[in-house]
Amino acid sequence: MPPAIIDAANAHRAALLAREQATMQAMAQRWLGVERSLAAATEALALQMANGEEPVTAEQLMRSRRYQELRRQLNAELRRYRAYAETTITDGQRNMITDALSHSQAAIAAVATESQIVVPFNRLPVATVERMAGLAGDGSPLADVLSDATAGAGDALGQRLVSGIALGQNPVEVARQAIRAGVGQSFTRIATIARSEMLRAYRVTTLESYQASRVVRAYRRLSARDDRVCPGCLFADGREYPIDYGFDSHANCRCTAIPVLANVPPVAYQTGQEWFVTRPESEQLSILGRGRFDAWQAGRATLDDMVTRDWSDTWGGSVRPTLVRDLG
Repeated sequence: MPPAIIDAANAHRAALLAREQATMQAMAQRWLGVERSLAAATEALALQMANGEEPVTAEQLMRSRRYQELRRQLNAELRRYRAYAETTITDGQRNMITDALSHSQAAIAAVATESQIVVPFNRLPVATVERMAGLAGDGSPLADVLSDATAGAGDALGQRLVSGIALGQNPVEVARQAIRAGVGQSFTRIATIARSEMLRAYRVTTLESYQASRVVRAYRRLSARDDRVCPGCLFADGREYPIDYGFDSHANCRCTAIPVLANVPPVAYQTGQEWFVTRPESEQLSILGRGRFDAWQAGRATLDDMVTRDWSDTWGGSVRPTLVRDLG
């Protein structure tokens, strides 16, 4: 059986991902309202373009009165959605902060119990980390980040209309695709921001809570070991990092941090690499992809080689699978 801390960490991950999923579903449902509000005007414009009543080149369309009206409607809808998303993400960050404080304390207690010791530890006040709510990872207000995420939505809508009509496609279908694929890019970006920023709040709070405890000296990485796991995360699973190292992540990362207590041997558990070598070959191939799998099988690369760390002065460290061309 896995140690109690692993069971606890997996339960914590499931709880926070359930919270995240509920938020994403609510945001997606709200976005459908944006798409529905644009449908009639976009279809009318596409029909007029198909019938030759409106210009069909991008340059001409930009000067079209009907298109400019559609853009104004689009911008108004996006402003309302951004305001909703900002509030939703900020609330989500606060919830994640609260969860992280509770989960980190439970994790420390689980490791202490596993080691058959009792450790008194300091608890990090909520107010200490709530300052990050409403902010992105680079310290900028969420409103600014969300505004950038929707920039260019009007141009994308127009380009989809022009290209679809020029190809002779059904104008009603062109309108739907212009909204779903063109404007929908903005929702994809906003959803990624929401996931990343809520989980970032959770991880930052977790590490600050460990640091404030005065009993945690380091942490070990634990990945989500399933058919969707990132190879970079999986093969970094089990590595130990100083408590002030930060947490290398990426968009939609599902890794968690297992505390290592001072003056106590780290809890032994199956690492990501050890888990991987027990999987059927078909599953290994699915996780690695053909190029990495062949390099590993041929001995040109180890599983450690599959992990690459990147650094950004804005966003900090991130982990990703090593590119096949870099494996030798």
